[in-house]
Amino acid sequence: AVHSVGAMAILYVATLFYLVLNVVASSDVIELTEDTFSETLEKHELILISFYDPDDQIWLKQTWYGEAATQLASSSLPSNAPFPVAQIDCKKFDSFCKSHEVTTHPQLKLYREGKFFKNYRGYPKAGDITKFAKKMMEPGATEIKSVKKTERLLDGVNHTVIGFFAEESSLQKAFLVATHLFCERFICAYTTKPAVLEKYGYQNDVVIFQPSHLQTKLEDHQIVYAGGEDYYEMQRWIEDKFAGIVGHVTMENYHLFLNKRPMVTVYFGLNFKLNPKDGKYWRNRIIKVAKNFSDKNVTFGMASKSEFSGLLYRRFLVKEEEVDFVVGIAGGFRTDDRPKYLMQTLFSVENFQMFMQGFVDGTMQPFVKKQPVPENNNGSVKVVVYDNFDEVVRDPTKDVLIVFYQDYCGKCRIFEPKLERIGEKLKNDPNIVIAKIDAMANDPPEDYDVKVEDFPIVFWVGIGKKDTPRRYPVHLVYIFLLFLFFFVILLLCLYRAAGLKYHS
Repeated sequence: AVHSVGAMAILYVATLFYLVLNVVASSDVIELTEDTFSETLEKHELILISFYDPDDQIWLKQTWYGEAATQLASSSLPSNAPFPVAQIDCKKFDSFCKSHEVTTHPQLKLYREGKFFKNYRGYPKAGDITKFAKKMMEPGATEIKSVKKTERLLDGVNHTVIGFFAEESSLQKAFLVATHLFCERFICAYTTKPAVLEKYGYQNDVVIFQPSHLQTKLEDHQIVYAGGEDYYEMQRWIEDKFAGIVGHVTMENYHLFLNKRPMVTVYFGLNFKLNPKDGKYWRNRIIKVAKNFSDKNVTFGMASKSEFSGLLYRRFLVKEEEVDFVVGIAGGFRTDDRPKYLMQTLFSVENFQMFMQGFVDGTMQPFVKKQPVPENNNGSVKVVVYDNFDEVVRDPTKDVLIVFYQDYCGKCRIFEPKLERIGEKLKNDPNIVIAKIDAMANDPPEDYDVKVEDFPIVFWVGIGKKDTPRRYPVHLVYIFLLFLFFFVILLLCLYRAAGLKYHS
């Protein structure tokens, strides 16, 4: 009993000590409400805010946010004010948090000058949060101090953004803030050195420099910013203009083009290292067509068909060795880029012009991957293709289990025999259909979220729920089919127990 009481006392003291630590660690955190939120933002040049749910287990166990607040309390902003850290309870202020696009808890957001600036995407560690916040207090771009370093920076294969400033200005301040928004994706720098300003002829300007291998007489090599001093405006300008009239799309910069739709890409044997003249020649041909559609909000790019061979096959079923040029248009923001369009004629400037004209006029039909409808489809597992999907899967009188797969998927091959066995067990049930569709050779309907990396993908499309198919995660697929199998066995047992005969 004495030991028990002693243990309880130690536990009590330890718990109290833990709570005290939490209180101390959290004493530098400002607790916000819906009413005090805007007022607090206006008071601070920078502020980090955590949108949290008090019932969330990650939040309940944390001390990292309070520790980060304590560390930042000793840091100073350029205005010499302490770096503020705050939090708001999203359980109490649910609709308010949703209005600030909070999608998970806890979610950390940085606000600058009263406006949302950037999400924190790092680990929930005090040290990482402190580094992130301190980084936001410094310029996001590297300072260039000599002509030689500037030349070295521009002698690369990527587009470069440089701010030239003869003296302190509001444009300089906006640029150094904006660099936190785009310098993770672009090469950027700034300079105030007279020798560099004189060499390039800029005084108070932000300039995008094209790499030498893309320079042509058909467009400016240097693009000068002519907008205002809003850093979001500057960010949008850089994202819109960085690639020039025809961008060079690579696997390294592909993500920079994902938000540009429609995106027209010409794929061919592009290799600037081995044959730079050929690359420039074809880029000029593409620019000539692109200029005719400069007012249509269309982005043009060129890419190596060998580098994007996998994408070309997934999107258009085109093998790189079969054609010299592939011209495709990604029209939407879906994972499969639909609606998508494929130029079906041999590449030439004239044919490319006609292809683009048909696209902007709306007379061109989207490209759809599809196999022919099978003539004999009486197997235990129905074969579904693009053209018979509605007939089989959306049949209002049937419950349908549909599996999306592809031939080269190892998990799909392991899964297929199990699917066949279940199909055999259920083939005489008039109300259930077991089906499969090769999602590499057939585009799925647009209301089905199908990604290549998720194969095999199972949907249960029940009677009365044809517009709301239920997706089963891969790790639950076998459990689901096992359930169906034992359900059939149970039915057989019940039939026999009742003295009924089951017709198979």
